[in-house]
Amino acid sequence: MVKILTYNVKGLNSPGKRRLLLQDLKKSEIDIACVQETHFMKPRTPSIFAKLYPTQYHALSDNKSKGVSILIHKDIAFQEQAISIDTQGRYIILVGLFNNVQYTLSSVYFPNTGAERFLRRILNEIDKLRQGGLVMCGDFNFITSPDIDSTATLKGPRRASLVSTSKKLSKILLLHNLYDSWRVLHPSERDYSFHSKVHNTYTLIDTFYVDQSTLAQTSGCVMGDITWSDHSPVTLELYDKFQFKGRGNWRLNESLLQDKTFVDQVAGELSQYFLTNSEGETPDVMVWLAHKAVVRGLFIRRSSYLKKKNKQLTIMDCQKQLAIITAQNKQTPSHTLAQQIQTLTDKLTEMHAAKTSYFLLKLKATHYHHSGKSNKQLANRLREKLAAAKVAYIQGPDGTKLQNPLDITQEFAKYYSDLYNLGDKPEIPPIENDNITEFLSHLHLPRINQSQLDLLLQPITLQEVLHTIQHLPPGKSPGADGLPNLYYKTFAELIDKYGKLSYYSLNATKTQALGLRLDPQVLAQLRKDYQFEWRKNDIKYLGLTFTRKSSDMFPTNYTRVWTECLALLRGWGKLFLTWTERIVAIKMTVLPKLQYVFRNLPLKVPQSYFKTIQSMLLQFIWGKGRARVSNKLLSAPIGRGGMAFPNVKHYYQAAVLAPLLNHLTKDNRPQWVTLENLAIKPFLVANLLWLPNKSRPPIPLIPLQLHLALQTWDLHRTKFETARPLSMATPIEAITYCIPTFHATPWKEKGISFLSQAYDPGGLMSFERLSRTYNIPHTSQYSYIQLKSFLHKLNKDNKVESNKMGDPSTWEQIGITGKIPPLYKPLSNCYKLILPYQSLPGSTQASQWEMDLQTSITDNQWKTLTSSVRKLVKSASLMEQYQKTIYRWYMVPLRLHKLYPHSSPMCWRCKQEAGSVLHIWWRCPRLIRYWGDVQKLIADTTKIKIPFEPRPFLLLDVPREVPKQSRKLIYHILLTAQKLIARSWKTNEAPHIPNLIQDIDNQAIYETSFSGTRSGSGSLGGAWDQWRTWRKANPNA
Repeated sequence: MVKILTYNVKGLNSPGKRRLLLQDLKKSEIDIACVQETHFMKPRTPSIFAKLYPTQYHALSDNKSKGVSILIHKDIAFQEQAISIDTQGRYIILVGLFNNVQYTLSSVYFPNTGAERFLRRILNEIDKLRQGGLVMCGDFNFITSPDIDSTATLKGPRRASLVSTSKKLSKILLLHNLYDSWRVLHPSERDYSFHSKVHNTYTLIDTFYVDQSTLAQTSGCVMGDITWSDHSPVTLELYDKFQFKGRGNWRLNESLLQDKTFVDQVAGELSQYFLTNSEGETPDVMVWLAHKAVVRGLFIRRSSYLKKKNKQLTIMDCQKQLAIITAQNKQTPSHTLAQQIQTLTDKLTEMHAAKTSYFLLKLKATHYHHSGKSNKQLANRLREKLAAAKVAYIQGPDGTKLQNPLDITQEFAKYYSDLYNLGDKPEIPPIENDNITEFLSHLHLPRINQSQLDLLLQPITLQEVLHTIQHLPPGKSPGADGLPNLYYKTFAELIDKYGKLSYYSLNATKTQALGLRLDPQVLAQLRKDYQFEWRKNDIKYLGLTFTRKSSDMFPTNYTRVWTECLALLRGWGKLFLTWTERIVAIKMTVLPKLQYVFRNLPLKVPQSYFKTIQSMLLQFIWGKGRARVSNKLLSAPIGRGGMAFPNVKHYYQAAVLAPLLNHLTKDNRPQWVTLENLAIKPFLVANLLWLPNKSRPPIPLIPLQLHLALQTWDLHRTKFETARPLSMATPIEAITYCIPTFHATPWKEKGISFLSQAYDPGGLMSFERLSRTYNIPHTSQYSYIQLKSFLHKLNKDNKVESNKMGDPSTWEQIGITGKIPPLYKPLSNCYKLILPYQSLPGSTQASQWEMDLQTSITDNQWKTLTSSVRKLVKSASLMEQYQKTIYRWYMVPLRLHKLYPHSSPMCWRCKQEAGSVLHIWWRCPRLIRYWGDVQKLIADTTKIKIPFEPRPFLLLDVPREVPKQSRKLIYHILLTAQKLIARSWKTNEAPHIPNLIQDIDNQAIYETSFSGTRSGSGSLGGAWDQWRTWRKANPNA
């Protein structure tokens, strides 16, 4: 069944009315919506954001009148063939395949006069494009049967004129073989689609006119109720051979788990369920799976109860009562009934407005919690609008088009069944277990030791399950059953109480091959034996292109990926993104794209490449304007007062360095480590790594990626080792690369594998002590002298007194132990080590603040200050305000005057003193009273009086003895106060305390009522308790 709706909505510029329309469409399961009187104007793009209706067509008007739209549901397999859109916003004519049935669909909005002339015009336009069945719907503003299509009583010439016009219009429609679907299906019924409140009359002017073939496919035409518009929706139902519609997955509303009484009730039900079913013969797995169905029923029942209990029931009752009175008024119109209708309509409008306000407030709360952060919300904004995911048709194996969703589903199922289930194919020989074992035995796969194997074979304990449950991330579901992680956390105590080889066929025609340096005859034979897709110039694998010529690798990969990123930046330039969101967008989208190429295809990259990328990224975050914060400070880690803005060059170098760590490990080495060592045989990368560049032996055929890694290592080796000039992690056998006659074997046999083992805190041990400690034979004394001489020469060449032993670095520890610490991330740690940055302490901004405040702020104080604010303030918007303040981000008059001499250096508020940073933010006479009121507000709400000085008010340097709950509220008040000053930038107005109180009221709502289960206030909820207590005592503040 395909449902087509026509609806005159009397304006959709209000978000509340757009929400009501989409709500009605979803409730009635409408497939195609034809909407009239949208009031969308040129040249603004209509803003109907609906996931269910991604395909939209709009005819715009020159003013806020007229306007028609067509919205098509995502489940409709639609293919556009032709379209005509009226420039005056009166009609849209759309020709296409709707679920593989061809229709010409027209949504029209007739003018109040000249109906005959407009009807001829629209039918002529339709005839130019018409294909398949015809459906013309909309607000026609005329009637064809005056006796039954209207309640108005007309006499004399007016009635004669109406009858004459109706006959002419009916004749035109019959000449074009068009039928009123409503009247055909309801020949004697009196119902109406429009109510004139002025005259209290009803008229049937919204309907469907269809041709004979479409009328035969019509199963019904339904007239809806007149509610939030003065027209009623009319729905046409057509038979559809595609009886397939997707159904969304059920998911538990986590807010139900916040009701302790209900949670206790569910716990009781589950306890009884497990008690009843755990002692029978039913398998435990079956009992566990069945409990999900039981608990799902409990949650659905509760959800339905709450919906009926809340305002939704009032809205439904109001709509039912309105429908009853409207039906009476249609039969016997009266002034009393009209007044009752108006009262109910006003009441319904108020309830819808209240509900819309609630959802808008919830939307603002979502923005408050998630804006400016790396999350799904920002990703959706950055992602380009994708085409509808609906598959219109696929091509079967025999070349036929399959368009029915059931046929498409079955074809996909057959394809994957044939791909993976090969046991029934006689042409494919079965694989024997012995062959598999033999194949795997020749692979150098990572192996686990016996203790790890024993641990894996042990049964999973209940304690392990409970530990995993308690550490599940919020907002996620571990399966497709719709029960989120919070459900398992909530009922973990209850759980505590009741406590083949796969193979698939290789699609040879999709496998690419590229012959390099092969004899033509050999290549021809390979082509004959293997039915691969043989390429001439390149092959593509996992998004990378491997070219025949090495010179083409850089432009086809590095240049290409940056071109893609540049297109993203240009697209994002059209979006409204805050400064923080621009930085986050680069880190979450652009950086991973670049990193993928850097890590998987290391090539020699010109410096101009990094300079160009870094320059374009900085242009993006500064909106092509002047940079207000140095790049080195922006790149600093967040813990050091920076924004962790990516340095592309050093990310590339970190990506080149990170794989070296695999050479230092002993177990579970990747296969490519063995290949790299074979390529430079007889040397080992782990031995070469710690040797100084000048002492390293020449390697003529070193692989490019290894050459780049060692070259980059030499640039930054001081960041990875503590001892100089030779690391304590240097393997003893690496000395043989520098001293060919050095015998390392006796040393290793006695337990000296690394240089650190030959050292004590005072330096290199004497030979006598080495002999006593490790029992080294006296025949190795010459080797000892060679080593000592070599170290002495290194010290002299590097102007170092002696090579003393210090605390080993992380990389040195890994080299010595052969084990990588748990949760150690090689790439990010390499980046942190080699990144040159300027932390906030010691920066120009910090020095200027100290100069302005005439005080000294230590490095530790800066670090403690920024980390405390970041921990207690979860709003990215407020954190951005704090960053901008401490960065002195805002352009004050004095700074503008230095850049633009014609600009006045005087304060724009008081116009009496120079507008320095401290004056604009603190000392201006117009702000003194404002900051005094802020101090009083803090004292009244938290009972804490902070010093009336710029340091706590601007830098948020609140005394450490202030409790966290009070400090959180103080931070919110001070940051909001700063935002209000920034909001009135370049004006002579000072902020007002009522505005500050209103903003804090909203934040209290966002942080408590809408924080949900993912970002609840937790132990810091007392901050808002303090605020609410004060608000109750001062409701008019």
